[in-house]
Amino acid sequence: MGKGVIWLRIEKGVVVGNSCGRALLSLVIGLVVGIILCFVGIMVVHSTSQSNFCLSCHEMEPAGKGWQISAHYYNKQGVVAQCRDCHINPGLTKELEAKFTSGLRDMLTHIFQKPQATTEVRAEWRKMARASIEDESCRNCHRVLIPPGISQGGIIAHLTYRRSRKTLGLKCITCHYHRFHGPKPAYGTL
Repeated sequence: MGKGVIWLRIEKGVVVGNSCGRALLSLVIGLVVGIILCFVGIMVVHSTSQSNFCLSCHEMEPAGKGWQISAHYYNKQGVVAQCRDCHINPGLTKELEAKFTSGLRDMLTHIFQKPQATTEVRAEWRKMARASIEDESCRNCHRVLIPPGISQGGIIAHLTYRRSRKTLGLKCITCHYHRFHGPKPAYGTL
């Protein structure tokens, strides 16, 4: 073979060739394996982000029952917020971070926690799940902070949030803490 020519051939079932040919073969194999791994990764992330996957674990049964009677599941608009809409913040890096941290924690909890968790343990799970919800997740659906029909108290609360959320450390969940899993409470009772 001439100098500078990339060549490969199979001799007795073994691929042989010059260094450029072997490097090219390695690159092609690496690309194919990389594409397959990316596709499998995307499929895993997608399938584990479905509400039916989340609710397939016994630990999530109370959350699922509460969600199914909440305004985020049953409302006059007919819009159903999925688990990922609230609990996985928008953006690929945040999604992967949530999958790694929360997903790993949830998997270990499922494997090692007793099936009937204590009230204190469940309260801690709720606290961690709610703490992970960022305002940008809420605002993906609730783009208009002052919608038609909102009460005067709601207008004042949302204007205060809009003006002072950073200085006061406000998040949507600060006021809407009980809105996610369960029937809608009257805000005067919070």
